[in-house]
Amino acid sequence: MLEDPHAGCHEIRFGEPLALEPAAELALEDYARVLLGGRHAEALRDEPPPPGYDGGPLVGVHVCDPANVERRAELDVEAFARALAVSAPPSRLGWN
Repeated sequence: MLEDPHAGCHEIRFGEPLALEPAAELALEDYARVLLGGRHAEALRDEPPPPGYDGGPLVGVHVCDPANVERRAELDVEAFARALAVSAPPSRLGWN
C-alpha cells in the first residue's frame, strides 16, 4: 500500500515506462528499498491495471521513509530497472 508522499516518502520517476516480469518487479522494489534505506517500496504505474491484469509498464518506484534520496541512488535504481526490463519480442510475420 502506498503511503502519502508528503509523509516522508519519496518517488523515483523513470525517464520512460518499463515493462518488468513479476519477479523482476519484486527484485526492483527490494533493491530500491535497500539502496535508499526505506521501510517499504512499491513499483509505480501511471494507472492501475485493469481487473484481472497483473502488470503494466512501470513509471517509477515509491519508497517509504528513505534514509538516502541522493540523485545517484535514484539513477542506480533506474539503471537496475532497465537491466531487468523485458524487451519486446522481435516482430515476425508468422511463417518463419
